[in-house]
Amino acid sequence: MNTDDPGVPAAPNTLSFEEHNMTISFNSQTLNQSRLDAIMQSNTAEEAQQRMGLFDKIKDWFRGGVEKAAIKEAFDLLKQPKIDMGDSANLAKQESLLHHFTLLRSATQAPFSDHYALQVDVDESARTWSYSMRIDENKIIQCQNLPIGNGYTLEAFKDAQMLMQLGSTLHKQTRTDPQPLLDRLQEQLTEMNAMHSGPHGAIGHNSARLEKLASIANTILKEYGTSPACSLDVSSSPAGLQATLSIGPTSIDTIPLNNREDLTDALILNQSITLGTLGLNLSSKDPDQAIMDAVQDMVDGEELQEAMRNQLNDPTFSHANFIRITTPDPETSGKHIFYATFRDPSNPERERTLEFSNRPGSNGELRGARLQDMLSNGRYDSLAGLIGQVHGTAEDAQVIYATNGARLMLTATTMMLKSEATGTHELFKDDSEVDDYIRNLNTQFLGSMSIGKTHYAEVAARCEWPLWESDGGSAPSLTDTQSSPRVVPLDKMV
Repeated sequence: MNTDDPGVPAAPNTLSFEEHNMTISFNSQTLNQSRLDAIMQSNTAEEAQQRMGLFDKIKDWFRGGVEKAAIKEAFDLLKQPKIDMGDSANLAKQESLLHHFTLLRSATQAPFSDHYALQVDVDESARTWSYSMRIDENKIIQCQNLPIGNGYTLEAFKDAQMLMQLGSTLHKQTRTDPQPLLDRLQEQLTEMNAMHSGPHGAIGHNSARLEKLASIANTILKEYGTSPACSLDVSSSPAGLQATLSIGPTSIDTIPLNNREDLTDALILNQSITLGTLGLNLSSKDPDQAIMDAVQDMVDGEELQEAMRNQLNDPTFSHANFIRITTPDPETSGKHIFYATFRDPSNPERERTLEFSNRPGSNGELRGARLQDMLSNGRYDSLAGLIGQVHGTAEDAQVIYATNGARLMLTATTMMLKSEATGTHELFKDDSEVDDYIRNLNTQFLGSMSIGKTHYAEVAARCEWPLWESDGGSAPSLTDTQSSPRVVPLDKMV
């Protein structure tokens, strides 16, 4: 049908594709394969626009664009249609529109794909939802008061809205085209929707949404590493507790936490993302460089540190040659130091002495009493060997320091729960119940999370952190955390 022929009645405002011979119909404009080829062969925007109708102008984006002014002109020429969706209860129509809209966006190269937007609003009290599709600020399709029904169509729209926000954010922060990653995520989310659909399924439930956030976070960490930063924040809002997935400073999705099971899933994901990021940082660090970096904890002063680095592999400073530790009075010496004396194997009557820091450590730094004990009683062939023994273990200061960051995040959440989620009709009766909940969370779910060559519980035991004890050996409470989580920690996901 030639929609440019004024004698032919205008077709409804629809968007359709023919799979093998590509034809696009939108707002009564038709673009077939031959016209696509003609556009591709155009040398300038003006030449291309002579061959294009209203919708054709958008095709500049699909071929990489020409010039910014031409693209903006294409936006301005878009007309907001008056759409009559007919039977709005036929949700299959909405899914078809969504499929075509997301297909258009996925065919659009960055940064033009960032101009596509989908807004989804839900009225829980009326059990209805509405949406609008935009290109730039032009609303091209909108529909209101759709029935939620079994929730499948609504969930597909919410997934698409989230992935569009994610794609735009990733492009802006990484300057890469994230479409291949979005395509993989779309497949995963579609599979999850199918798995959770049915009369007894959890589709649309907060637990299922949190599972999706875990999948997204895991994929981003594998694809991009630690840049951009991915995080899940558990916070309090006027509406109650909520979990927000963010990429850098940009929020991707927010999910309400209305019960302890959802809260547990969110806190596990929060700690899993944090420790997953830590694990990537540890694995990317060169072990030899880590040994060199440890010297700044062992020795005070740049000159002494440089001298120590030059002696790290000297076999003179080994357990076999160790003689004694001497600690001068800090009031007399004016410094918090100790000396380690070693026998010189090349001259048995000669001794060699090294100066080390005797300042107390706050995160297991290799100095003071801990270093004295390792030098006196450890088994090492050189100072590099001594340092290397603890690299990536629960004794590694870098592991302790980074893991303490995750713990402090959970401590802040604990304080927030005591302030915002205790009392009558709240998730917790009182502060003591919050402490019991966090203790159970730590021992039942967080403790087994791996960190370098160790795991969360071992670092906690090494540091004697509160709320990691088994509460006098009594059996942990089965209230709240036992039935959760449905979210799988990142290091356990395939």
